[in-house]
Amino acid sequence: MIIKGLRHNVKLRIQSSGFTLIEVLVAMLITSFGLLGIAGLVVTSLRYNQTAWQRSVATQLATDMMDRMRANSFAVVNDTGAIQSDYMKSSVNVASTAPSVYCTSFNAINNPSCTPTQIAASDLYDWKKSITSQLPGGQGLIQWASGASRQIQITLTWKEAGKSDQSWGSTMESMVSSTTGFNTCPTNGTAGLVIDSTVRCFQITFYP
Repeated sequence: MIIKGLRHNVKLRIQSSGFTLIEVLVAMLITSFGLLGIAGLVVTSLRYNQTAWQRSVATQLATDMMDRMRANSFAVVNDTGAIQSDYMKSSVNVASTAPSVYCTSFNAINNPSCTPTQIAASDLYDWKKSITSQLPGGQGLIQWASGASRQIQITLTWKEAGKSDQSWGSTMESMVSSTTGFNTCPTNGTAGLVIDSTVRCFQITFYP
């Protein structure tokens, strides 16, 4: 009877040990899934933070150009009220080297000989440098509204970093420079191009 009781106790201990090991493995499995979920949340949070930062940069760049144009108003609308085209172009059409006469709206007071056209060229050069250095694949476009509304629209486009839905290459430049619609961000099919979901667009419209 004693031997039978000992065997029974040993059997129970072995079974208990087995159940404990299974419980540990289940707990580790659940913990692993939890850690994977946390890692996914961290990655998603970082991506959204990056997107928010890029939109903030685009807002600052558009506002900067708007202020430059208002400071150099004669390059926008001259003293007779005629609309000018010194600023009306896409950043892809702006020279990558500084103008021979470099003077921006903010330092023109030190260069009284600068003309509105020269100031506009310097402003656009600075703007292009800022766009290409701060936004991945970034490009900008400045255009007048059609008709007599005299509205100016600034459009900024860029490719969200870390995304690769499709091969983008240099098509951003073609897309922006071919966009002529007002109040319209570049869309799929613009100039025959395929636009993927990673392209971001920001627009601001104002009166000079």
